Amino acid sequence: MLNTSAGVMSSAVSVAKDNWSSTGPAFSTYVADISKGVLIIVVGGLACGVVVSLVWMVILRYLAGAMAWLTIAFVNAALLGCTLYAYNMAGMLALAGQWGSQIAAQLPVYEDPTGMSRENWSYIAYALTGVSALVLLFTLVMIRRVAVAVACIKVASQAVSTMPSIMLFPILPFILEVGLIIYWVAVTAVLYSAGQPMDHWRSAQDVQPLGIKQLMLTNSSMTPPATSTKPNTTNMTREEVMDACAASPDCYVSYDWDNRLMYSFIYHLFGLLWTNQFIVGFSSVVVAGAVANYYWARGSTHNQPTFPVLKSMRNTVIYQLGSIALGSFIIAVIQFIRLLLEYVDKKTRQLQQQNKVAQWLMCFVRCMMWCLEKIVAFINRNAYIMVAGMRLIACSCLVAASIVQQ
Repeated sequence: MLNTSAGVMSSAVSVAKDNWSSTGPAFSTYVADISKGVLIIVVGGLACGVVVSLVWMVILRYLAGAMAWLTIAFVNAALLGCTLYAYNMAGMLALAGQWGSQIAAQLPVYEDPTGMSRENWSYIAYALTGVSALVLLFTLVMIRRVAVAVACIKVASQAVSTMPSIMLFPILPFILEVGLIIYWVAVTAVLYSAGQPMDHWRSAQDVQPLGIKQLMLTNSSMTPPATSTKPNTTNMTREEVMDACAASPDCYVSYDWDNRLMYSFIYHLFGLLWTNQFIVGFSSVVVAGAVANYYWARGSTHNQPTFPVLKSMRNTVIYQLGSIALGSFIIAVIQFIRLLLEYVDKKTRQLQQQNKVAQWLMCFVRCMMWCLEKIVAFINRNAYIMVAGMRLIACSCLVAASIVQQ
């Protein structure tokens, strides 16, 4: 069995190695683009996300109930408005009587669409009518549950008010995630450059003539550059060949990986998934532990610790890291399998186009793995809450969380 597993892994690595030569130059381009735009990514994408998240937490602190009900009312009103607009474009609103004519008069006036457009808008109007009716029905049926959810948000806001430091805690996982991404990209670049460099020269037959756009952007007085050919590298060292390739516009360098580097990258990729989920689990347990202190203290600030977030972080580091590692490992394994399925799906596109059964089977497996990941993540989150609130081991909490959901 071990020999069979080793053979399967070796074949998978050999296939990945064969395809790396074609994806290597594109990968190096992506790494170069990320290194050039790292400032924009950090400031525009990460820092702004943190600021918006903190502002949203402050809004929920003071307007939790209002925000929930306003969001529900806005969704229903938006669907109703879109439905009326579709009926108006279909020319059916004015035929509904005096009230329909009054509403149509308030809507923006556009040119009268053709008969085909009217028919299309009528289908859209019927579909929006069904969606609006279903959303309104669900709102009326779930109104008690919405009230319970709003009450939970209000209690959570009260818990945040008793320990304001919890609003600054997301900065810590944010810093850890940024550090993880920087570390992973740096190690990936080192692994990529550790391969055997190979020079690829473009022959004269591969030179493509300039198009009209390139000719317009090129100075007509300039003579076209001479086509470079591969120099005689017989008496050149490997470093000299690489220098000549770097100086020539008709040559690019790729790196060939052996099995050792390929295994290292697979290990590095799984480490990214596991560490990311570990940071998410650590954050969940710390927040759940801080809120559990508020719950067991019955909301009294005198019965709570002076620094609830720091105490919860201390308890998490001392008692719960093993449980977090187990839960994050399960999620990471599922995500890694999903990545393998995406890779297999990409490499079998041509086969799937020829065989619909294989296409539907691949789609079914991918959907099942997505559902499995969401279900396990949901159970994991509830298990983390039990770990933080009752200090149980991960296995017991996973079983208890599954029973509670049933």
